[in-house]
Amino acid sequence: MKHLFIVHSHITYLMSLAIVRYLNIKNDDVRILSYNHLFHPQIMPIQIFYLSLNENVAVKFKYWNYARYIDRTISSVTDDEDYALYINYPHYKYLFMTNNHCKKINFIEEGMDNYKENSLSSYTIFDPNKNFRPTFLSRLKYGVESFKSIIRGKRNALIDLLPATSSCYNLIPDISYYCFSEFAFPGISTQKHVLDIKNVKSFYSNFSNSICEMKNGLCFWIGDNVVKCSNITEQEYGIAIRNGLEFFLKKHPFDKIYLKFHGGESELSRSLTIKACEKLNIEYEIIHDGISIELILMNLEHCTLIGLTSSLLFYGSLLGHVSYSINRYLSQWHHLSAQNVYWEHVTML
Repeated sequence: MKHLFIVHSHITYLMSLAIVRYLNIKNDDVRILSYNHLFHPQIMPIQIFYLSLNENVAVKFKYWNYARYIDRTISSVTDDEDYALYINYPHYKYLFMTNNHCKKINFIEEGMDNYKENSLSSYTIFDPNKNFRPTFLSRLKYGVESFKSIIRGKRNALIDLLPATSSCYNLIPDISYYCFSEFAFPGISTQKHVLDIKNVKSFYSNFSNSICEMKNGLCFWIGDNVVKCSNITEQEYGIAIRNGLEFFLKKHPFDKIYLKFHGGESELSRSLTIKACEKLNIEYEIIHDGISIELILMNLEHCTLIGLTSSLLFYGSLLGHVSYSINRYLSQWHHLSAQNVYWEHVTML
């Protein structure tokens, strides 16, 4: 049996590596499939396969029957064998779950959404800008998008009956949940496997480049995808970053800060963060999007992380570093409740 991991971020990749070690899976039986063509980690001798992003009309027509395209991709990647599937959310992964060769489903941690208590809002995390009473234009747009998904084979009457959140599957006996903290997947107990994120270090002995030359005790700014996931404007975001960083630097006077932006941040959001550093007269260096900040932090000690509510602040704490949040300078952003375990690991300034 093959083990098929659907990966699109560094943390899901590291989670996958941790599972490979935990279950003692042979490298030859591991298959990693990603939607993100910019994702090219080179820390383990496992080939990564890539799905089409459907960015242009020509590609969409080439893979018009999307369900057939996914099935053919699965067949090619898994050598037409049965497989165990590892995904972060069921949402958008139904075609992998319902393939005839899928014999086991596993859910893996990715970000703080896996730490939210079950509530009505936890079932709507995929559409943060929508509500239960959409406008006519919103309904029209949704109808057009749904129609396109249906005729392309992405959706059908049976797929729409499947739950969109991982916790809904916990009554199935052979479903497993893998995470880096006991607080992930609240409500799940016997089927939950808590792995040590630090054990992944054994996989990247060949991870040698300029990153390894970084010194201990550095400061990192961790960007967030706030503007895209809320009604907060770029200007509000920029003002909050500047004020928050100013307060942080008064308490922690670093001479240099490394900027790690969120992959979904716009160029404007990034430029506002850079302008804030320039106005505060602090030297900065940008870390490329394709570089894993998690791997950097595994190689370093006594670092300081500053940001809003990025999950990287939480994971940095798990790796032994100190994380701070300036989220109070952006009071409109209520991504995490005050009771969330996140705040036991990240200090609000």
